[in-house]
Amino acid sequence: MKVNNIIPIPEEEVMLKLVRLAVFGGGSFNLKDSDINWDKLMNISLEQGVLCWVWEGICKLPAEQQPPRQNRINWGLSVQEWRDSYYLQKDVLNQIISVCNREGISVLVLKGIGLSEIYPIPESRVSGDIDIYLFGDYEKGNQLFSGGNYTFGVGDKHASFIYQGINVENHLTLINTNTRKQRLVESYLESKLIDSKMVEDGYYILSPLSNLVFLIMHALSHMESHISVTIKNMVDIAYLLYKNRSSIDVTECLDVMHRIKIAKSFELLLSISEKVSGLSFMDFHENIIHKEDVQKALGMIFERCTSIEVPLSLPFFTQIKLRRSYYNNMRWKYQYLPFSRISCIVREYRPPISNAIKQRLKPIIQLMNINRQ
Repeated sequence: MKVNNIIPIPEEEVMLKLVRLAVFGGGSFNLKDSDINWDKLMNISLEQGVLCWVWEGICKLPAEQQPPRQNRINWGLSVQEWRDSYYLQKDVLNQIISVCNREGISVLVLKGIGLSEIYPIPESRVSGDIDIYLFGDYEKGNQLFSGGNYTFGVGDKHASFIYQGINVENHLTLINTNTRKQRLVESYLESKLIDSKMVEDGYYILSPLSNLVFLIMHALSHMESHISVTIKNMVDIAYLLYKNRSSIDVTECLDVMHRIKIAKSFELLLSISEKVSGLSFMDFHENIIHKEDVQKALGMIFERCTSIEVPLSLPFFTQIKLRRSYYNNMRWKYQYLPFSRISCIVREYRPPISNAIKQRLKPIIQLMNINRQ
């Protein structure tokens, strides 16, 4: 009987290697003797939000290591579809900015398009919607772009509506403000809005350090909810540090993480980002996270399951019982999350008060308007 010399490589590992090759320009590997299920790899890449990056990595491989022709055609068509979506989002964002300029409203773009600009090929950083923050003109924005026809997101941090065929999330707050720690981080991010940078397209993006804090909190919120964090989110953190290593002061960064009480969370996400990107950010580390926890977190990301979704139709105490059972089985995860044990189990949301937020932002908005003149 002939021995099969084909060495199987998990599609997840191949995906990470191709992302490193495309985004960070590092690493070389040989798929010649490997049995790759290209359809499975494509599906995983799509789920993890890295479809375009993996395709770019494939294009850098020698011809003999690339997938069969039909797979390449399917992949190329899917990538073009995502990039067309990006161009459509850019057009809609330009319309939003044009309307806001006429109304004297400043626009801050979060995640998605705002983050895509730091990548070599912006359209390869896929996004499902447009996230905007209007510096206190939240209600006015809702009326301008939705005519009052909008829904609230989780924790009431943003309104969601369709504008010109694209889903837009208009943020009342930058992050969720359900817990004391989250409100502490929100206050920090608001205080640093004055450092936001305006890009050529006429909108603002967060400063590198504020963006890092924002991305950490965004990833943590997905780790806590039933909507899973993805490899794309980890690449964002790694690439932001990679691109801004010289402009983010390490001492200031670590001081901020301690001050807003997310230092341990930062350590975990930094370790995962290093594992995903193949880079090392040792100067940002204070304590090394247990390798077992990093592996558990990666496994959780690949399984696309970070929490349980408890039906709100169930009796209140039944919901608590189910959440408590899940919490007890996932203690390793919750020690890194900025949520208290009680809030994780009870989920007692306290919606933010928009008028109070407006008052806090008034001096910042005035300064930003002066800087624009």
